Amino acid sequence: MAVRFANRTAQLQQSDIRAVTARIEAIGGVNLGQGLCPLPTDPRVREAAMRAIADGKNIYSPMQGLPECRQAVAEKLARDNDMTVDWKDEVLITVGASGAFACTVDTLFDPGDEILMFEPLYGYHINIAQMRGVVPVAIPTTPGTWEIDFDALESAITPRTRAILICNPVNPSGKVFSRDELEQIAAMCMRHDILAITDEVYEYIVFEDAEHISLASLPGMAERTITIGAATKTFFVTGWRIGWAAGPGEIIQKMANVADLNYICAPSPNQAAIAEALRLPQSYFDGLRTLFLDKRDRLVEALVASGFEPSIPRGAYYIMADYRKHHPWKTDQEARDALIDGIGVGSVTGSSFFSSDAPSGLLRFCFALEDEHLNQACDALRKLRHL
Repeated sequence: MAVRFANRTAQLQQSDIRAVTARIEAIGGVNLGQGLCPLPTDPRVREAAMRAIADGKNIYSPMQGLPECRQAVAEKLARDNDMTVDWKDEVLITVGASGAFACTVDTLFDPGDEILMFEPLYGYHINIAQMRGVVPVAIPTTPGTWEIDFDALESAITPRTRAILICNPVNPSGKVFSRDELEQIAAMCMRHDILAITDEVYEYIVFEDAEHISLASLPGMAERTITIGAATKTFFVTGWRIGWAAGPGEIIQKMANVADLNYICAPSPNQAAIAEALRLPQSYFDGLRTLFLDKRDRLVEALVASGFEPSIPRGAYYIMADYRKHHPWKTDQEARDALIDGIGVGSVTGSSFFSSDAPSGLLRFCFALEDEHLNQACDALRKLRHL
């Protein structure tokens, strides 16, 4: 039988990230490609999940999510993001941040509508939009500093533009948007009467003097912003798939209907556990900076020693590093393969995060690993220039 696939799936294929993971697992190497974040989950969070199962949190939750989880998200947004939301009507618990973004696109945009996205881009954002016929419009940023060309952003707005998407901090570049940048974006949204979507999954992982600011906290933006977050990166539970969306009640209510059709609800016991996790002492959240800063600096040092020129991230747990000065690789794919085959270290091609297929000269490395494996990767990288 000849299989006929839906047109919407024509461009879908296994991502470079997942392909690298499979190759590294096959050879027993170290995966600095996919952001699996295989770090130990805090015992308090694990115990909360087990307690939720034992207490019978094992049936469907309301389609918006368990009340205690929505309340915890609303409290967290007030405490850490300077946002005031009504947990009853303005918070939706989703299957991860990707689920939240998919529900946002399904709810708000029709085929042919355009969403402006800053480059380098997160692949799931592009593919989720494209699969629904929504057009992602890439706005370049300056490599290395990742500064925004606001004239280019303004010029990209057309009558079909419906929203600007911000990943803050950015996967893959580690950029953290400044208050001035956010204020300019807010002014643009209000001037052109367009929406904003913010993916703030890495909000607690910021370094040095970087400050995470939620766009929705700026004057006039709460009514036109969907703020997406997740527990998966913050609590090292990427497989639990608990995320959320917060925004105007009429939008969140419609998104809840979409979520119900897509996947009924997020896992109930995990929701209950995350409700407790979000109320951990402030020291837990502050400790994420110290934990990941040390890992970042170790990987940066190893990359420099191996002949890469890394762009120092101000947030998230990825590093984009340029290989062109000291290595002969002609394409990102050749560079990625050389690391896998030569030293057993996985990375992701920089071109995976750009709209053009042209080589970027960059690889992306993830440093959210336990020390044993991160040190193993760093040792292997230091030997790279001697091979």
